[in-house]
Amino acid sequence: FCTELQKKIPDASISLRSYTTDLYIINAVSESNPYLTKKIYEKLIIDSRNCLKDIALPIHPKEFASRIFKNTDRFVSEMDWFNLEDAFYDTVVHMPCIESPDNLEDFFTLEELQGWWKLSNYQFYNFASTEAYKDLTCSLVRDFVTMADEDAAAGVDVRLRFGHDMVLFSLLELMDINGWGGKYQGIEDVSNNWHTYDIPMASNLRMVLYKNRKGETIGKFMYNEKEVTLPIESGTAPYYNWEDIKA
Repeated sequence: FCTELQKKIPDASISLRSYTTDLYIINAVSESNPYLTKKIYEKLIIDSRNCLKDIALPIHPKEFASRIFKNTDRFVSEMDWFNLEDAFYDTVVHMPCIESPDNLEDFFTLEELQGWWKLSNYQFYNFASTEAYKDLTCSLVRDFVTMADEDAAAGVDVRLRFGHDMVLFSLLELMDINGWGGKYQGIEDVSNNWHTYDIPMASNLRMVLYKNRKGETIGKFMYNEKEVTLPIESGTAPYYNWEDIKA
């Protein structure tokens, strides 16, 4: 990205920084996060898995495996069919990221694809929306605030941060951008209101700061190039006073 940006703006001075000690800012569950304990991490994983218990969906791993293997009986004691189909589904949903003529979706029925998406979506929600994970994501928000003021004083025009979708999920939840932080109960309620596909590949959250005629700093946020709102009272939304944003 930065290489292409440099081509577009040859005179730009771009510096890159990739330190392990900074990783926790863009990856809350990084081992380098000083706020993350083993107990908190294990609870996050356990809670995200427990949410899938007792959910009845049209998923039939053994039947799915029979579409791949001629004889599944010989593998019964050696294969975890659920994990096989789970891994296969994970591969399918990432296929659009590569230019491949293969269509692995054909191994699934439409009903199965819908069921697996509901499971995946629900698990993402239960991980990203937990108070523990959002607390960890606060490191990123603190970095926004701290570096914005420092960059403004130092004459730095743009600061870019690159991370995974899970971080963005939790960030939108934490900041309640466009009402993203809603609370939902059960897999159907989550499926109807909270969607992983609302954060596609290359999604981005942009914070833009301005100086108005009074010399005050105001800011707005843009998600995937579209203006969004914050849960802050403002007569000029989506523009907000910088001091109110920091508060």
